[in-house]
Amino acid sequence: MQDLLQKLEENQKYERFFEKLKKDYSIYLENGIKENRDYFANFDFFSSFGFFVEAVQAFPTLNSYYQYFYINNVKQPVNWAKGIVGLFFSKNFISFFFSRIIFSNGKTMFSNFYAAKVKPEIKIKEEELSIVFNSKIKLKNLRNDEEVEKSLRFSFVDSTSDNTFLSLKEAKNDSLLRKMGRYETKSFLLSLEFEYAPTEPFFKPYWLIEHYKEFGFSSRIEFQKNFKKILLETIKSIKSD
Repeated sequence: MQDLLQKLEENQKYERFFEKLKKDYSIYLENGIKENRDYFANFDFFSSFGFFVEAVQAFPTLNSYYQYFYINNVKQPVNWAKGIVGLFFSKNFISFFFSRIIFSNGKTMFSNFYAAKVKPEIKIKEEELSIVFNSKIKLKNLRNDEEVEKSLRFSFVDSTSDNTFLSLKEAKNDSLLRKMGRYETKSFLLSLEFEYAPTEPFFKPYWLIEHYKEFGFSSRIEFQKNFKKILLETIKSIKSD
């Protein structure tokens, strides 16, 4: 199986998307730094190439969407917001990635931005893939170039199986889910974002899921069902520097 990074390098549509994202992100950083906001990184994201994976909870809602993570032992917000919470995969490394986009004083910027190259522990147990990190890391404050040390802790998990993703019709007719009220609240993102109901925590391929046909799948749900296997093949190809 061709790994995903190699395939994306040959995909002009993705290359255009990624270059535009980097251009937009550089503007957001510049706008925020002018307002004395602190942003942190330990590698040059803007000269890199790769793809993002969002760490999404089971039964995601607007108020509880991303899987938990901690910076300096403080639990960070996991509500849905414009931006990315999860991991960035490149040819030579894996990084933690946390960006939240806001509009302030007439300009778009980040409220939070972390791009932290890490060496996580990859665990595979039966059908569960875990990517775990718990350590202190050195980062550069992009506002003033000062080096800082922060602790970072996360345990992002994909424990999906073929039965994890219910169709919209299956979710609406599932007696347990109706009893829980998970798919009857306005805060549930199912009707806005997914064509399926995720009943386990999972890794969602950012942007890629919307372009499933380019990866040979007939629907989002089919791509998502196969994504963990694709991600594992890609992780094997990463040569850490």
